[in-house]
Amino acid sequence: MGYEQTFSRNPWQIIKKTAVDLYNHMTYTAVMSVLWLITMIPVGFIGILFLTETGKNPIGVLLQLVPIAVLYCAFILGPVHCGLYYLAGEIIEDVARPGSLWKGLRQKYALAAKVYAIYSFILLFTIVDFYIAFFLFSALSMKIIGIILFYMQLFLLMIGIYLPGFIVRQDNTVSKVFKKAVFVVLDNTILTLVMGVIYLLFPVLACFIKFLLPLLMFGYGGFLQFAGVRTFFGILAKYPDPVSQETNLPEQDGQEHLPDK
Repeated sequence: MGYEQTFSRNPWQIIKKTAVDLYNHMTYTAVMSVLWLITMIPVGFIGILFLTETGKNPIGVLLQLVPIAVLYCAFILGPVHCGLYYLAGEIIEDVARPGSLWKGLRQKYALAAKVYAIYSFILLFTIVDFYIAFFLFSALSMKIIGIILFYMQLFLLMIGIYLPGFIVRQDNTVSKVFKKAVFVVLDNTILTLVMGVIYLLFPVLACFIKFLLPLLMFGYGGFLQFAGVRTFFGILAKYPDPVSQETNLPEQDGQEHLPDK
């Protein structure tokens, strides 16, 4: 059984179908969410260290925390999240098996490690530079640089939404993964922004509404994976090139092409 024939680019349809996925596959959702949360705990710890130590010694933080975070993202966080993404796709396709997570992790581990090493380094370096420029210097020129760095961070976060799809669901090189992700963000900026806001909305609400915390623990990670898969295929349905034949998505009139070189 292949992927369903239609995927929507409407955020409401994406969320509605994701909710159905969560309800129909509660066990898988809980497993994915707990694994996702476990991998994010070290990220939170590194973030706390960054916030508490940067003001005292920004250069020291840059030299110590960033390499550690990059190695963690490259060898653990990125590959595990790609494995969860692969599992979510198998669940939507209704062919998931107990070994699907391991299969997804093993098949694209090397590519995921390379992509997330580069991605996490650029993102973390930009975050540190933003903090230094915006909070440790009072000159107007540094504030302007800080604003530019903020928009760079936003763009990088938007790119991150599509990295697992180009890693897991296609045969790409590292450069092709980034080129295609950048192109998709530039060509679908509004939808990407909307989905990014939706992704962040639930954790923010959970900080203020305590009874949502169990849902954050046992449902949020699964939500990210299901919604990520549906967003990826919904957007790429209009491009004939990047979707592999196994997805069985129909060609549509007016389809565009992603850069392949």
